[in-house]
Amino acid sequence: VPPLTKTDVWSCGLLLYRLIDQDAPEDVMEKVDGWTAVFSGEPVPPCNLRPNFPSGLAKLCEEMLEYNVDKRITAQEALLRVQFMLWPLPDELLQDCMSEEANLQTQMRVDTWMKEELRHLLKDWQWF
Repeated sequence: VPPLTKTDVWSCGLLLYRLIDQDAPEDVMEKVDGWTAVFSGEPVPPCNLRPNFPSGLAKLCEEMLEYNVDKRITAQEALLRVQFMLWPLPDELLQDCMSEEANLQTQMRVDTWMKEELRHLLKDWQWF
């Protein structure tokens, strides 16, 4: 596969998969067969490796490891998913992001909201 941003997404998905797989029981996944499956585009689903792993993160991992580059999640989509997992947006802002009119101003409002959330978090931890 020629290097492109979706190659990087697959590589990050591979790292996430490795973190999930790190302590998986041997009877769930034979290491060699499991990694062969990953590289052939048919990885063992993360939820089979760790049933208690957060489902949103497991789904993100699967979408990052999509073998077909045209179906693979983009870097921007992956980052947005992680952002929403860590800091769920207020409903009004989320609706604005999901609307067809979402634009640079919408992203700037999200950035401003996140910076404000970080300020409060850091202030609570007395880092400022």
